[in-house]
Amino acid sequence: MLERIRADLKTIGAAALLVPHTDSFLSEYLTSDSERLAALTGFTGSAGLAIITQTQAVLFTDSRYTDQAVQQTDFEVLNIVEHSPVEWMSSHLKGKTVLYHAGTIRAGLALSLTEVLKKSDIQFQPINENLIDKYWVNRPLKPLVREFSYPIIYAGSQRQEKIRIVLKEMKKLGVDALAISDVESVSWLLNRRSDLSSYLPVVRRRLLLTRDGKVRTLSANALKLLKGQVVGVDLNTLPFDLYRKIKDMTFIQPMEDPIAELRAIKNPVEQNALRQACLFESAVICRFIDALYRHGAQMTERAAGSLLQRLRRENPLYLGDSFAPIVAVGVHAALAHYQADSQSDISLNSAPMVLVDTGGQYLNGTTDMTRTICLKKPTPLMKKRYTQVLKGHIALAQTVLKVGETPALLDANARQFLQADGVDYGHATGHGIGMCLSVHDKMPTVYGKSQVCLKEGMVFSNEPAFYDFKNRFGIRLENMLLTRQKGKQLFFENLIFAPFEPQLVDETLLSETDKEWLRSYHTEIERRIFPLLKPAEQKRLKSLIDFFKGL
Repeated sequence: MLERIRADLKTIGAAALLVPHTDSFLSEYLTSDSERLAALTGFTGSAGLAIITQTQAVLFTDSRYTDQAVQQTDFEVLNIVEHSPVEWMSSHLKGKTVLYHAGTIRAGLALSLTEVLKKSDIQFQPINENLIDKYWVNRPLKPLVREFSYPIIYAGSQRQEKIRIVLKEMKKLGVDALAISDVESVSWLLNRRSDLSSYLPVVRRRLLLTRDGKVRTLSANALKLLKGQVVGVDLNTLPFDLYRKIKDMTFIQPMEDPIAELRAIKNPVEQNALRQACLFESAVICRFIDALYRHGAQMTERAAGSLLQRLRRENPLYLGDSFAPIVAVGVHAALAHYQADSQSDISLNSAPMVLVDTGGQYLNGTTDMTRTICLKKPTPLMKKRYTQVLKGHIALAQTVLKVGETPALLDANARQFLQADGVDYGHATGHGIGMCLSVHDKMPTVYGKSQVCLKEGMVFSNEPAFYDFKNRFGIRLENMLLTRQKGKQLFFENLIFAPFEPQLVDETLLSETDKEWLRSYHTEIERRIFPLLKPAEQKRLKSLIDFFKGL
């Protein structure tokens, strides 16, 4: 494929081709027929961008995936934070033409790169033909997708009520129509879901909402009705080819998708449904931990992932996993988003610790949690790092913010104990979580430069971590938090209740505040989750609970 693409570039007269990890709907989770970056490079991570020239093939990805990418591809792998693709192109392609497929790149990115690269005399040029598709041998078939209505008992608000709320936002923004190009926003607005993928159970449509309240499919015919009117467009959720069509017929008003914040704020019905989903998920994790203590030495990473799925299937509301289970041992756990396959799969007994990051898609909510479990004697360094991560997790959970504050303080509180020891982790501390939508929702993100203020009803993950490739281990501890408000202050309600690992706790590093939080948290596990477990499971897990209650 690579050499054929290079031949096409030579025929066209271009120097390079840019290939992002996206599909025509700009999704994070792609169906197999849309995994173009993987088909080209062999890299299977969910974030990446490749640049092909006549003599070079470079893959840019972030710190979650750099080690994984090195193992999976022959492309030169660069950390996108340390090596900007723009700087790379400016250095290597000055005065040349770089091509990109107009249907699989965000309009905002295409427009900004066009202007930035002009400074290096680089022409950033769209093409309508996807060169990957042209040479992709044995490309999987496009999946058949069935849509279904999302029940009001979980959505909490009817479609027409949601439309009225969005129309009010449109009036404030001064637009005649809104192009709804994010599939999660479309699914939320219509109260529709699909069996496209459990990872992303969305309807693959784009809509136009006009000020008269009518909802139409985003098409050329619908755009003709809006000729000369002002249309609100989120350039980060619309591909460049659709941007050109809208621009040809209307006046575009760039803006953030107003529905992103509306769907991020869970209404009381959604909150209660999500609490129930998380209680079931917590019981699944407790049963899983019990199974690992008893049989983990005989399991492999993939077998453990299959066990999680079997436990979830007992819930009639289960649609599938919210992402592929991450069960990682030893050096695999130092890869933030490791996925075991037939070649990499190893025994859980290969190293002292097992990192398990997993979640489910249920009709009553999307879940995500992580625990690091110890099956053999840990090293002193493992205990130290685990305890530092745990202290950061507790510090974030106990933070109280003022209304109007961003999550930046949460991120700082979670990192403080690692940073004080000269170490850190390279990803955000938390991400938004959808309501039977993406496990990685747009809002809110917990990181140091976050500009989006937290609001009551927002749900996000609390997941500080530590990765040590040299010493062959990784640690991550994740719960889901619901933002609550009292007066002018925001505090956070834990939604996941699963025990931490006694063997990895260095009690000498815990403050009295840490101990009090751990005592209270594990008391809640016994109260809320133990009634959902079998008596034998309760009995075996009681020692974990008692350890923390006795701190």
